[in-house]
Amino acid sequence: MFESLTGIVLRTFNHGRLCIFTRPLGKIFCTSKELKTPLSPGSIIVTRLIKKNVETFQVDNFQDISYPDIQSPRELAWLHHILELYYFFMSEEQPSPLDFDFFEQYRTLSNVPAETSRMTHLQELAVSHFLAQTGFYEQPALHRYARLFEKVIDPSIEHKVRSCVISCDEVSIQDLILRCLQEHPQFHRFRTIPFLYG
Repeated sequence: MFESLTGIVLRTFNHGRLCIFTRPLGKIFCTSKELKTPLSPGSIIVTRLIKKNVETFQVDNFQDISYPDIQSPRELAWLHHILELYYFFMSEEQPSPLDFDFFEQYRTLSNVPAETSRMTHLQELAVSHFLAQTGFYEQPALHRYARLFEKVIDPSIEHKVRSCVISCDEVSIQDLILRCLQEHPQFHRFRTIPFLYG
């Protein structure tokens, strides 16, 4: 049992069932008897977690719930794309502190005050970084884009952001991402691909 646990709501189901992503436990499925209103995917919750049985966790005593602040349809699509990637790529009950920390970096890219074309590049770099972090893909180009993303979010080299982004080839990075995603055995269940990658 944890005294306090922070989780990102990846997906909601009927009857108070949730899939959340946490730093110490990774992706877990859980239920809550306390929820009076459904949580939104992308919400950040702080709660107490109790192991109920071999397969299910019980969450209760919600200390804080932070709902996503969505300003546009594109922001909503981007958030759901990141949640979808975490839901399908992260293994159950595998601690993944780095992926937990990077979630906020990925999610807030939709709020970057920049030109649309640059923002798109940043989002594609973020997806490349996520896919490289999973360890499933060995394409050298993917890892080059992942390193560019780390430069983008490194505050000590902020002046290099624009040159890093402009150096990317938008078509090739999109093709690379789609090829990687299509290798996932449940790619047919992804719902955000058409909106973001046309």
